[in-house]
Amino acid sequence: MSANDRALPEVPGEATRARLVAAGLELFGGVGYEAVTTRLLAARAGVNQAAIPYHFGGKQGVYLAVAQHLCDTNGDRIRQAIATARAGLDAPDADVGTLLADFIVACVDIVAGSEQGLLHYAFFVREQLAPSAAFDMIFDQMLLPVHQLVCDLVARLKGLPPDAEATMLLAHAFLAQVSGFVTGRRLLQRRLQVETLDLTAVLDTVRYFSIAAARGL
Repeated sequence: MSANDRALPEVPGEATRARLVAAGLELFGGVGYEAVTTRLLAARAGVNQAAIPYHFGGKQGVYLAVAQHLCDTNGDRIRQAIATARAGLDAPDADVGTLLADFIVACVDIVAGSEQGLLHYAFFVREQLAPSAAFDMIFDQMLLPVHQLVCDLVARLKGLPPDAEATMLLAHAFLAQVSGFVTGRRLLQRRLQVETLDLTAVLDTVRYFSIAAARGL
């Protein structure tokens, strides 16, 4: 144990885990897995470095805990949006284009509607670019249910099977708006000469574009 470790006060177990997950979210999302050391994690969390192997088994354990935390944190809103869309899709007079637009708007709002959402998305983007042991968890709990729903909506509009290649590609194109207004927000801020994007204007634009695209199918 280092002198710095000895200088830190004892923190209850659950609080220690929560601090490390919060620190991991900030660090992993910001600089990536490889650039983060256990010493840096512990320092950012304000806990003893020995707490990492004790509570998580090592750095990867913290990383996986962060991934699960993100799935849990965003899962309720995503599941509610999916349930709403599926209930509407089951209605005999379903307006599928509007259901699709509403769902894409909900996805953009969840991600771009807060600084926390942007931080969470940064973690997910890194998993898309360089999948790790956490990707299966994120895929199963978040990405797949979302993609399947959009495929089902597009399939209804196009009269195609939900698992057809054309359906999946079109679904992906609709979902690309999420990335466009998050990873591409600096470009838009520079072009608009604003410090932050007007979320209402963004969501209105996403809705308009999605409905127009759905009608074009």
